[in-house]
Amino acid sequence: MKKCTEKMPKSGIYAISSVIDNRIYIGSSKDLNERYKRHKSELNRGKHSNQFLTRFVEKYGLDSLKFWVIETCAPEMLIQREQIHIDLLFKNLPKSDIMNMNPIAKTPPQSPETRKKISEAQKGRVPHNKG
Repeated sequence: MKKCTEKMPKSGIYAISSVIDNRIYIGSSKDLNERYKRHKSELNRGKHSNQFLTRFVEKYGLDSLKFWVIETCAPEMLIQREQIHIDLLFKNLPKSDIMNMNPIAKTPPQSPETRKKISEAQKGRVPHNKG
């Protein structure tokens, strides 16, 4: 898997895309560099949880994928911003080109303190589907 060439920011939204066709996967991470390494390791070992990525690598090889940063954002905004990008994928691409297994961005379990911070950060914002 080819890494994006610029210095990777800490947190944000990323894509893993095919260099041979239009297939793409969207994800988010609080630590993009670590997430890149984990994707690469899991795909190399055939132990990745995403069957689309795993099958792609089995057929075309890891070097047929490119990891790149779509946007940077604060960790508390990751899931909301990832969902916006996933929504755009599902709206604008044929399903066969989307390697996300689920159209819903998920977050790992969070502490009550983290949930409160996210809630405070969202107050007063217009939802992406309302404006």
